Amino acid sequence: LLLGNITFEEKCTGDINSIGSFISSRDDLHKVSLLIGIDSETLEVAMTTKVIRTSIDDCRIKLCPSSAKEGCDAFAKEIYGSIFDSLTERINGYMGTSSGKEQPEGIGLNNVHVRSKKFKHISIVELFGVESFNVNNFEQLCINYLNECLSLKYVLGTFSFPGDDTPEEISTSDLSDFEKFNIIKDPESRADLKSQLSEESRLTSRIKMVNANIHKSSEFSINHFIDP
Repeated sequence: LLLGNITFEEKCTGDINSIGSFISSRDDLHKVSLLIGIDSETLEVAMTTKVIRTSIDDCRIKLCPSSAKEGCDAFAKEIYGSIFDSLTERINGYMGTSSGKEQPEGIGLNNVHVRSKKFKHISIVELFGVESFNVNNFEQLCINYLNECLSLKYVLGTFSFPGDDTPEEISTSDLSDFEKFNIIKDPESRADLKSQLSEESRLTSRIKMVNANIHKSSEFSINHFIDP
């Protein structure tokens, strides 16, 4: 959360080749450095530069404010993912018990061989949340598409019961329309959106210049079933 508060500004020393960026929110930088255990100066250098490693030497390149912010956001996401994985591993460790669901013998976490035991179990569904901005990019497309898939799986797994397994106190609904939901079907068809985007990315700039009509519209919209 603190990394999200960090802001970057352009740093110019008079030489056009030395234009870079610096962290303008010094208080947030200091708080982050204390939590991570890295001094502020080292952390700022790591966030405002990148290292290109060659066979001869390492070259450190200064980043513009927008690139530095992208790297900072990626760092925050990496920390979040590590925390989530750590919590999951610790929860799995504490859930071991002499009663509950039996785990078959096989290969467990970190390729460690586990014997057949009985465990309690808990199911967790992590939803990123549908993102909708004034300008959405490929990241929003991937996140929102994943939410559609998870929502479909959750609804069908929770509210559909095979045959006579439906509890008497629960009224079931017709989910046939939901199963045919176009947002899920279209991206997975042969002429799907992902394949079209992949094909478009392979076109060279010279091919795109052949027909000016290609540049008529470079945007499209998707009507998601889940509200933002």
